[in-house]
Amino acid sequence: MDGTHLHSICCSSRDSPRAHFGLIYKLTHLETWSRYDVLLLLGFQAVIAGSAAALVFGHFLTAFALVGALAVCLVIMAAVIRSL
Repeated sequence: MDGTHLHSICCSSRDSPRAHFGLIYKLTHLETWSRYDVLLLLGFQAVIAGSAAALVFGHFLTAFALVGALAVCLVIMAAVIRSL
């Protein structure tokens, strides 16, 4: 699968290619992943899956709380990374 096809699958026309460059790079260099990268990806997927399940079962407050908690964690991570 070439990069153009992968980009057309995961990105809409309004998304910037820069926003997904890091993800595509990491997916193509799986051998360089540390266990922390894998755990962060697993946690991200668990929050998204939990939020989707909560939406499907009608627990909207829980779904929005999970997404809000994820957003707060991402903001904190961005602040820490930016300060390095």
